[in-house]
Amino acid sequence: MSIIYDFHPKIALNELLDDLIFDLPDLPDEAAVQFLRRAAIKMCREGNLLRRKALIYTQPCVSNYILEPIDCVDVVAIMNTRNVSGSLGRGVVRLSQEPADVPCGMYSWWTPPNEINFTQVGCNYHYEVGFSIAPKFDACEIDVDLTNRHYELLLLGAKSYAHDLNDKPWTNLTKSRDYSTRFIEGIRSAAVETMMGGQRGVFRYRKTRVL
Repeated sequence: MSIIYDFHPKIALNELLDDLIFDLPDLPDEAAVQFLRRAAIKMCREGNLLRRKALIYTQPCVSNYILEPIDCVDVVAIMNTRNVSGSLGRGVVRLSQEPADVPCGMYSWWTPPNEINFTQVGCNYHYEVGFSIAPKFDACEIDVDLTNRHYELLLLGAKSYAHDLNDKPWTNLTKSRDYSTRFIEGIRSAAVETMMGGQRGVFRYRKTRVL
């Protein structure tokens, strides 16, 4: 096996309905699942909130590798790559479609949607690749990590979609706009927190006093 993925526990979307149905008692379960799924997808695609790692063992004469996790998710972006087969651990952050230098004279780049390329390949080369993912549009479950860290944000998104429907008992365009605004702001804040490795609060620069 040339690519090994790390493991992430899942939770079924239909196990997350209680709070949403409590606020919207007329909402059918099928619709509630759909709104939760849409909210999760938007959060992950716009905020890169779910991060994964994979270990690639390069094969002779094979320079490109396709990231295809088997748990009903799509790759959103390849965030970084790191040579872990040698003594140099420096990696390339936020891969682009332009070749980026990795230690030992190797270059790597990303071909959307989920292909990573290396110029230096052969047996016993190991690369750790970090990437973000989102649930597929027909996913029945999502990562437990998303609900553990962003459950209230997920509910905000689902409510904004539900209240935006026309001619339903739960239609409320005013609430939809309010929830949507808070949802988008929440995604931005969560994206920054995720990028900073879970750190929160304001970062202040401490000036050095010159005597």
